Amino acid sequence: MSIDVVSPLRQRMIEDMTARKLGAGTQRLHISSCKRFAAFLQRSPDTVTVEDIRRFQLHLAETGTSICNRNRIMTGVRFLFRVTLRRLDLAAEIYHLREPQKIPQVLSPDETRRLLAVASSLKARVMLSLSYGCGLRVGEVVRLKVKHIDSAQKIIRIEQSKGRKDRNVMLSPEMLDLLRQWWKARVAFDSKTPIQERWLFPGRRPGQPMTRRQLSRLFHEAANDAGIKKSVTLHALRHSFANRRLIASNDKGVTFKWKDYRVEGPARYKMMTLATGEFIRRFLMHVLPAGFHRIRYYGLLASGKRAENIARARELLTPPMIPIDAIKAISGNASEQTAEPQAERHPCPCGGGPMIIIERFERGCQPKHQPSPVPAAIRIDTS
Repeated sequence: MSIDVVSPLRQRMIEDMTARKLGAGTQRLHISSCKRFAAFLQRSPDTVTVEDIRRFQLHLAETGTSICNRNRIMTGVRFLFRVTLRRLDLAAEIYHLREPQKIPQVLSPDETRRLLAVASSLKARVMLSLSYGCGLRVGEVVRLKVKHIDSAQKIIRIEQSKGRKDRNVMLSPEMLDLLRQWWKARVAFDSKTPIQERWLFPGRRPGQPMTRRQLSRLFHEAANDAGIKKSVTLHALRHSFANRRLIASNDKGVTFKWKDYRVEGPARYKMMTLATGEFIRRFLMHVLPAGFHRIRYYGLLASGKRAENIARARELLTPPMIPIDAIKAISGNASEQTAEPQAERHPCPCGGGPMIIIERFERGCQPKHQPSPVPAAIRIDTS
């Protein structure tokens, strides 16, 4: 039996990460990186020098550590020096490598069809269909709850996913029917939990969802049974969802699939070819700037009653028709009201000339306006 003693330095680093709202996975990776760095030094990281950081980065390169893992390890070490130890001089010695850009593996429509057909159970087929048909990540599939399924608007709400962002994804009628089949066959021991808070895919532990490792294992079993020889992971279904509508790209232009919602049945899926520039222009019309969110599923443009809402809005915004006689009467009254009234005349009791009223004040009050100063009299000596 071993007891993992938390050192004061590690405890302070954990507190710094918690104060900055870093996720549990990020904290675990940062602690693991610092433990590996301390194991290489054979002493506490607070006694490190610039030469030690150089030797550690050289050690990672010589041991064949991938670029992705090297950047991840050095990110955790840099947090230790920059935030916890306040050693900005040491943090400046850490560098990151540029990762190579690789094209992900995707599955063909036939391979995807065979993969879903040979799924070992209804639960596995539903989860794999969600990853492919809705473009969900592994963690997003296993963390789905009943409240996230909006059957009225045909969307799935993803809460606090990668980058702590919420988003809505489309939910097809076929996928909704498959989810309802699974809900009828679902077996779990969470009857005391409110329905909206229940996990769609409960795990073996009470009150916990299915783990990502279990779903990944189901995917690889289905891939082997389907005879897929590619080196693919469960995330390949998400890539396949993103690339499925693009058919070809050549000198003629870009050919892609699109859905005509005015047509019912399989005939609604059509193909179109556009020039490359026109395709990019139309595609960029759907790209939102940073900080903006798409709202087409809400308000007046909601898919369910879009036509009725727009017609009602136009009816309410249309100005009422006013009779011509009423317009003439209004204009006549306005001309009478705008006529300049006769100015009140107050003749001077001494000279009879007109007086101008500059202020009115009540008895006992001091006037606000002061009389104009009397010019000094000019005296001419004629003696």
